[in-house]
Amino acid sequence: SENFNQNIEQYSKIIINKSNRLNDLINDLIFDSKVSSGNIQLDMEKIDINAFLIQVIQEFEDKLKEKELKIIFENKAKNTIIKADGSQLYRVFQNLFSNIYKYSLENSRVYIDLENSKSKLYIIMKNIQKEKLEVNVESLTDRFVRGNISRSTEGFGLGLSIAENLIKSMGGKLNIISQKDEFITKIVFLLMITQMLFVIFATL
Repeated sequence: SENFNQNIEQYSKIIINKSNRLNDLINDLIFDSKVSSGNIQLDMEKIDINAFLIQVIQEFEDKLKEKELKIIFENKAKNTIIKADGSQLYRVFQNLFSNIYKYSLENSRVYIDLENSKSKLYIIMKNIQKEKLEVNVESLTDRFVRGNISRSTEGFGLGLSIAENLIKSMGGKLNIISQKDEFITKIVFLLMITQMLFVIFATL
Protein backbone atom coordinates (compact mmCIF):
# COMPACT_ATOMS: atom_id res chain seq x y z
CA SER A 1 0.00 0.00 0.00
CA GLU A 2 2.84 2.38 0.85
CA ASN A 3 4.67 1.55 -2.39
CA PHE A 4 1.44 2.01 -4.33
CA ASN A 5 0.91 5.49 -2.85
CA GLN A 6 4.53 6.42 -3.58
CA ASN A 7 4.14 5.30 -7.18
CA ILE A 8 0.91 7.26 -7.55
CA GLU A 9 2.64 10.39 -6.20
CA GLN A 10 5.63 9.88 -8.51
CA TYR A 11 3.50 9.34 -11.62
CA SER A 12 1.30 12.30 -10.72
CA LYS A 13 4.36 14.56 -10.61
CA ILE A 14 5.50 13.23 -14.00
CA ILE A 15 2.05 13.86 -15.52
CA ILE A 16 1.94 17.40 -14.10
CA ASN A 17 5.46 18.12 -15.38
CA LYS A 18 4.63 16.80 -18.86
CA SER A 19 1.38 18.78 -18.92
CA ASN A 20 3.19 21.98 -17.97
CA ARG A 21 5.79 21.41 -20.68
CA LEU A 22 3.07 20.78 -23.26
CA ASN A 23 1.32 23.97 -22.17
CA ASP A 24 4.60 25.91 -22.51
CA LEU A 25 5.15 24.42 -25.97
CA ILE A 26 1.66 25.41 -27.14
CA ASN A 27 2.04 28.95 -25.76
CA ASP A 28 5.47 29.40 -27.38
CA LEU A 29 4.22 28.05 -30.70
CA ILE A 30 1.18 30.34 -30.69
CA PHE A 31 3.35 33.32 -29.74
CA ASP A 32 5.91 32.55 -32.48
CA SER A 33 3.12 32.21 -35.05
CA LYS A 34 1.71 35.60 -34.06
CA VAL A 35 5.12 37.28 -34.24
CA SER A 36 6.04 35.72 -37.61
CA SER A 37 2.70 36.82 -39.11
CA GLY A 38 3.02 40.35 -37.73
CA ASN A 39 0.02 39.84 -35.47
CA ILE A 40 1.59 41.26 -32.30
CA GLN A 41 1.28 44.64 -30.63
CA LEU A 42 4.66 46.25 -29.97
CA ASP A 43 5.33 49.08 -27.56
CA MET A 44 8.22 50.75 -29.38
CA GLU A 45 10.32 53.07 -27.25
CA LYS A 46 13.73 54.67 -27.05
CA ILE A 47 16.24 52.18 -25.61
CA ASP A 48 19.91 52.58 -24.75
CA ILE A 49 21.22 49.12 -25.64
CA ASN A 50 24.40 49.64 -23.61
CA ALA A 51 22.46 50.22 -20.36
CA PHE A 52 19.92 47.55 -21.33
CA LEU A 53 22.56 44.87 -21.84
CA ILE A 54 24.40 45.74 -18.63
CA GLN A 55 21.17 45.15 -16.72
CA VAL A 56 20.44 41.85 -18.53
CA ILE A 57 24.01 40.62 -17.96
CA GLN A 58 23.75 41.38 -14.25
CA GLU A 59 20.54 39.36 -14.04
CA PHE A 60 22.06 36.30 -15.73
CA GLU A 61 25.55 36.54 -14.26
CA ASP A 62 24.92 34.30 -11.23
CA LYS A 63 23.23 31.68 -13.40
CA LEU A 64 26.16 31.56 -15.81
CA LYS A 65 28.61 31.32 -12.91
CA GLU A 66 27.09 27.90 -12.12
CA LYS A 67 28.99 26.64 -15.16
CA GLU A 68 31.93 28.98 -14.64
CA LEU A 69 31.05 31.06 -17.68
CA LYS A 70 32.64 34.50 -17.61
CA ILE A 71 31.03 37.34 -19.56
CA ILE A 72 33.35 39.84 -21.27
CA PHE A 73 31.29 42.86 -22.28
CA GLU A 74 32.78 45.66 -24.39
CA ASN A 75 31.02 48.70 -25.77
CA LYS A 76 32.86 49.92 -28.87
CA ALA A 77 29.87 51.91 -30.15
CA LYS A 78 29.60 55.69 -29.92
CA ASN A 79 25.83 55.63 -30.39
CA THR A 80 23.74 52.88 -28.73
CA ILE A 81 20.22 54.32 -28.96
CA ILE A 82 17.62 52.29 -30.87
CA LYS A 83 13.84 52.06 -30.97
CA ALA A 84 12.41 48.73 -29.80
CA ASP A 85 9.92 47.04 -27.50
CA GLY A 86 11.76 46.65 -24.18
CA SER A 87 9.81 43.64 -22.87
CA GLN A 88 10.08 41.73 -26.15
CA LEU A 89 13.76 42.64 -26.50
CA TYR A 90 14.29 41.21 -23.02
CA ARG A 91 12.57 38.00 -24.15
CA VAL A 92 15.05 37.77 -27.04
CA PHE A 93 18.06 38.01 -24.74
CA GLN A 94 16.44 35.68 -22.24
CA ASN A 95 16.35 33.04 -24.98
CA LEU A 96 19.91 33.79 -26.10
CA PHE A 97 21.38 33.68 -22.58
CA SER A 98 19.42 30.49 -21.87
CA ASN A 99 21.10 28.87 -24.89
CA ILE A 100 24.50 30.12 -23.74
CA TYR A 101 23.89 28.56 -20.32
CA LYS A 102 22.76 25.23 -21.78
CA TYR A 103 25.21 24.74 -24.63
CA SER A 104 28.43 26.60 -23.81
CA LEU A 105 31.60 24.79 -22.84
CA GLU A 106 31.97 25.04 -19.08
CA ASN A 107 34.75 27.24 -17.69
CA SER A 108 34.94 29.36 -20.84
CA ARG A 109 34.36 33.00 -21.83
CA VAL A 110 31.30 34.61 -23.38
CA TYR A 111 32.02 37.76 -25.39
CA ILE A 112 29.41 40.46 -25.96
CA ASP A 113 30.43 43.43 -28.11
CA LEU A 114 28.61 46.56 -29.21
CA GLU A 115 29.72 48.22 -32.43
CA ASN A 116 28.18 50.77 -34.75
CA SER A 117 28.48 52.21 -38.22
CA LYS A 118 26.95 55.55 -39.20
CA SER A 119 23.45 54.10 -39.37
CA LYS A 120 23.50 50.69 -37.67
CA LEU A 121 24.15 49.17 -34.26
CA TYR A 122 25.65 45.68 -34.01
CA ILE A 123 25.26 43.39 -31.00
CA ILE A 124 27.71 40.47 -31.30
CA MET A 125 27.59 37.54 -28.87
CA LYS A 126 30.25 34.79 -28.99
CA ASN A 127 30.56 31.61 -26.95
CA ILE A 128 32.40 28.29 -27.21
CA GLN A 129 30.14 25.36 -28.03
CA LYS A 130 30.15 22.32 -25.75
CA GLU A 131 29.15 20.02 -28.61
CA LYS A 132 29.59 20.11 -32.37
CA LEU A 133 26.50 21.15 -34.31
CA GLU A 134 24.78 18.28 -36.09
CA VAL A 135 22.59 20.50 -38.28
CA ASN A 136 23.14 23.28 -40.80
CA VAL A 137 23.62 26.52 -38.84
CA GLU A 138 21.13 28.36 -41.11
CA SER A 139 18.35 26.02 -39.94
CA LEU A 140 18.78 26.81 -36.24
CA THR A 141 16.21 29.61 -36.43
CA ASP A 142 13.62 27.22 -37.90
CA ARG A 143 10.97 25.88 -35.55
CA PHE A 144 11.75 22.69 -33.60
CA VAL A 145 15.36 22.54 -34.84
CA ARG A 146 18.01 21.80 -32.22
CA GLY A 147 21.74 21.91 -32.80
CA ASN A 148 22.35 18.39 -31.55
CA ILE A 149 19.82 15.58 -31.80
CA SER A 150 21.19 13.84 -28.71
CA ARG A 151 20.86 16.89 -26.45
CA SER A 152 19.06 16.01 -23.24
CA THR A 153 18.49 19.58 -22.05
CA GLU A 154 14.95 20.87 -21.88
CA GLY A 155 13.73 22.89 -24.82
CA PHE A 156 11.53 22.75 -27.88
CA GLY A 157 13.76 24.30 -30.53
CA LEU A 158 11.63 27.46 -30.61
CA GLY A 159 13.88 29.92 -28.77
CA LEU A 160 15.94 31.09 -31.75
CA SER A 161 12.88 31.15 -34.01
CA ILE A 162 11.08 33.43 -31.55
CA ALA A 163 14.21 35.58 -31.13
CA GLU A 164 14.69 36.00 -34.89
CA ASN A 165 11.02 36.84 -35.51
CA LEU A 166 10.90 39.34 -32.64
CA ILE A 167 14.04 41.12 -33.83
CA LYS A 168 12.62 41.24 -37.36
CA SER A 169 9.29 42.62 -36.09
CA MET A 170 11.22 45.46 -34.40
CA GLY A 171 13.03 46.35 -37.63
CA GLY A 172 16.26 44.48 -36.92
CA LYS A 173 18.00 41.37 -38.17
CA LEU A 174 19.43 38.32 -36.37
CA ASN A 175 22.13 36.10 -37.89
CA ILE A 176 23.69 32.92 -36.54
CA ILE A 177 27.27 31.92 -37.46
CA SER A 178 29.24 28.83 -36.44
CA GLN A 179 33.02 28.84 -36.85
CA LYS A 180 34.62 25.61 -35.62
CA ASP A 181 33.85 25.64 -31.85
CA GLU A 182 32.70 29.25 -31.79
CA PHE A 183 28.99 30.13 -31.88
CA ILE A 184 28.22 33.70 -32.92
CA THR A 185 24.91 35.54 -32.71
CA LYS A 186 24.84 38.87 -34.53
CA ILE A 187 21.93 41.30 -34.11
CA VAL A 188 21.66 44.44 -36.24
CA PHE A 189 19.43 47.43 -35.51
CA LEU A 190 19.09 50.79 -37.19
CA LEU A 191 20.23 53.54 -34.87
CA MET A 192 17.34 55.69 -33.70
CA ILE A 193 18.44 58.80 -35.58
CA THR A 194 18.44 56.76 -38.82
CA GLN A 195 14.97 55.39 -38.08
CA MET A 196 13.68 58.93 -37.55
CA LEU A 197 15.16 60.08 -40.87
CA PHE A 198 13.48 57.19 -42.70
CA VAL A 199 10.12 58.16 -41.20
CA ILE A 200 10.59 61.82 -42.13
CA PHE A 201 11.53 61.03 -45.75
CA ALA A 202 8.65 58.54 -46.02
CA THR A 203 6.14 61.29 -45.15
CA LEU A 204 7.50 63.80 -47.69
